[in-house]
Amino acid sequence: MNTFFRLSLLSITVLSLNSCGYGYSTSERFTPFDPSQKDIKCNYVPEKVDLFFEGEKIDFEYEKLGVIEVQGQQYANDAEMLEKLKKLAKEKCCDAIINLKRGYIDRERGLFFSSEPNEKYSAITYFGLGVKKRS
Repeated sequence: MNTFFRLSLLSITVLSLNSCGYGYSTSERFTPFDPSQKDIKCNYVPEKVDLFFEGEKIDFEYEKLGVIEVQGQQYANDAEMLEKLKKLAKEKCCDAIINLKRGYIDRERGLFFSSEPNEKYSAITYFGLGVKKRS
C-alpha cells in the first residue's frame, strides 16, 4: 500500500509540474467559418486527407469548413507537423486542405511562476483551408 501511495503522489507531482509550462507542445487550431459549428461532430470520418499547397490546381468542388493551423514545438519536423495537421483535419470532417502554406513563427517556452527567462525559438507552422469535397 505504501508503494501505491508513493507512485500516486509521484504521478500527481509530475502532472502538476507538466501543466505549469507553456510552449513545450504543438499548438493546433481549427476556426470554423460557421460559428454555430464550433464543436463539429463527424458522421463520417474521412479515411485520408489530401493536401494541396498554395498555387496547386484544385480540380474538385468543395465546401469550406474552416481555417486549420498547427505550430510545432522547438524540435518538430515537417513530417510530424503534417501528420498532426491531417489528424486535426479528420477530427473536423475535412478530407482536404487547400492553399496550404508552410512558415515559421516565433514562440516562447518556459514555466509559470519561475524566475528563469523564457526560451525563444522559431517553430514550423502549417496553415490552410479545411474543406469537404463535394461528390
